Amino acid sequence: MENWTPESQQQPEYEQEVQRYSDAASFRQLLVTSTPRYFVAPAILVFNVAFFVLMVLMGVSPIDPTGEQLLNWGANFGPFTLSGEWWRLLSSTFIHIGIIHLALNMQCLWQLGKLTERLYGNWAFLVLYLLSGLGGSVASLWWNSNTLSAGASGAIFGVAGGLVVFLYFAKLPVPRAMIQGTLTSTLIFVGYNLLYGFTNTGIDNAAHIGGLVTGGLVGLLLTRPLPPTKGLSRVWRYLAAIGFVLLLVVATLLLKQSDNPIPDLAKADELIQAGEFDQAIVHLEKALEADPNNAYGHYLLGIAYAEQDMLDEAIAAYTQAISLDPQLSEAYLNRGISYLLIDQSEKALADLNECIEMDDSNAYAYFVRGLLHYDVGEREKATSDLTRALVLGLEPEAAEYAQGILQSLQE
Repeated sequence: MENWTPESQQQPEYEQEVQRYSDAASFRQLLVTSTPRYFVAPAILVFNVAFFVLMVLMGVSPIDPTGEQLLNWGANFGPFTLSGEWWRLLSSTFIHIGIIHLALNMQCLWQLGKLTERLYGNWAFLVLYLLSGLGGSVASLWWNSNTLSAGASGAIFGVAGGLVVFLYFAKLPVPRAMIQGTLTSTLIFVGYNLLYGFTNTGIDNAAHIGGLVTGGLVGLLLTRPLPPTKGLSRVWRYLAAIGFVLLLVVATLLLKQSDNPIPDLAKADELIQAGEFDQAIVHLEKALEADPNNAYGHYLLGIAYAEQDMLDEAIAAYTQAISLDPQLSEAYLNRGISYLLIDQSEKALADLNECIEMDDSNAYAYFVRGLLHYDVGEREKATSDLTRALVLGLEPEAAEYAQGILQSLQE
């Protein structure tokens, strides 16, 4: 049996529902009037996807790119960024560490970008996005200059920060209750992702926080009335926002560089590439005296020692690098090679296994492990590893050597 409610009691609830629909329609119309077309967020999304496709076409792994590949395309990394390659602060925001990373970031950009661009306007949104990306990169560099960083998440957190600021501070001609749901969901998005970043490894939460704070501050400068008013004040706000963030970037980098061993590390890296290992060791010792906990510095020192046939010293340097950064897969590879050269095969195999477990696209690790298996007579394992190395891609000389061993194994 249904309860009957008098029409006089139904009417107010009906009128409230009609009013909510009316307010929502008015707000949508206001957004369209204020920003007739949103094209910047879709353009950024398309650019990120196109850049990723280009990287893959040029040989970068679509699932698990190596650190070297990411660096070659412009990832943010202290030894490079602080030695003069400051453009990495921005280029890194368009590089993604695999297709899943790209997909998650682009989904967030699409969800947040459409409304935020309508609120701020096309060019203000572009300024907000780019400056937030810079702010995230600077924060990442400040927190740990020896961690490789890439991805649009700092910029996207900045978009979220800008959206919260606009919805909270702007004077909108709509009932507060109508935007409260969007404001709350955005805050939940920010809170959840920051918490996830704090409780899981491999996530650059410094970039997230830096982008969020930058986006909020820039958003305060660029927030506009709706419908927008004309005048020069908005241009000055653009300039103030850009100037503020660029000043922050320059000041941070100068402070970071003034007492940082990064320039010596960069110089040592150049000297190693040039084969001047004695001079590289001098620069590395100077850098490590200033920052003894620099994993990358110990790793480079291990390379320089190994090239001088100082294998015990090289192993000690690699071991120190690994203790400071257990995810430094190349240190395991190089220490394994050093162990192999002093006939400690078991230790060499353990290090090579560790390297491959962390980076299963490292062709040279498979190549060296294949040689080790070949030397101890494990033909099937040698065949498997050397074949895998050739599939992943070796330099011509190593590839020719691997092919020769495979041919002998088949005889």
